[in-house]
Amino acid sequence: MSFKHLIAFFLVFMLVSCSPKKIDKNGFTIKNNIVYRNDSNAPFTGLVKSKTEGKNFEYYVKDGLKNGEFKITFENGNLIMKGNIFNDKNEGKWAYYYLSGELESEGNFKHDKPDSIWVWYFPGGKVKEKGIFVNGLREGMWKMYDELGNVSMEKEYKNGIGSLLNQK
Repeated sequence: MSFKHLIAFFLVFMLVSCSPKKIDKNGFTIKNNIVYRNDSNAPFTGLVKSKTEGKNFEYYVKDGLKNGEFKITFENGNLIMKGNIFNDKNEGKWAYYYLSGELESEGNFKHDKPDSIWVWYFPGGKVKEKGIFVNGLREGMWKMYDELGNVSMEKEYKNGIGSLLNQK
């Protein structure tokens, strides 16, 4: 290959490699909350598996919207979170985990907002905090516990605003 050809090849390579691209390393792009494959203008349907910042994401998409099971795992394979999505909104039971794989918290979503009983746990499994969400807001009696399982604080919530009832 002559020097002229080598220079021409190098210039073409630089022009191609420096041009703007929308392709990401995972093969998907999200525009206006709709998932697309990088090689298509049609909303994607299928399983998305991607890796970002050392975390693995896996979820199903139908017509560009997240639908079905959604989960994120640590590099070691342990779950970070797992739940269900319906038309891009969190629905049903969700669970969150410590790096060790132990359950950190669990509860339900309704219309993309926390709803019903939610429980947080200390590493080791003892309850740390427990209470009810209604339409995304804390409601009623919430109890916090120490690592021995004793109630350390009680708060009463009305429309997400809490007032301390008891602290030990």
